[in-house]
Amino acid sequence: MNTSHSKADSEREEACLLLNFMRGQHQVCQLEQNVICVQIAENTVLSELHQFCTSRAQRKLDITEYDLGCLCNAICKNGISMADLLSTRKQHCTMSDNDSIIAGMY
Repeated sequence: MNTSHSKADSEREEACLLLNFMRGQHQVCQLEQNVICVQIAENTVLSELHQFCTSRAQRKLDITEYDLGCLCNAICKNGISMADLLSTRKQHCTMSDNDSIIAGMY
């Protein structure tokens, strides 16, 4: 009787250990799933940030292109051709001179 009792205790202990092991594996799977969900949320926010930065850069580009068009129109109205302006700038202007020339045209 003693051996059957210890065999039953041993089997019960093994079953408890196996059950605890399975619970641990289940918790690991849940944590892995949580990490994946957080990574998806992080990537979604990062994507939104990139879209925001792209939109802002596009707006800046649009404004710059508009300003460039206005500059070209102002130059043409004053009788200066773009070719003349470019050749003059290459020969005589430094970077600080370019800034003052452009600032004076607005």
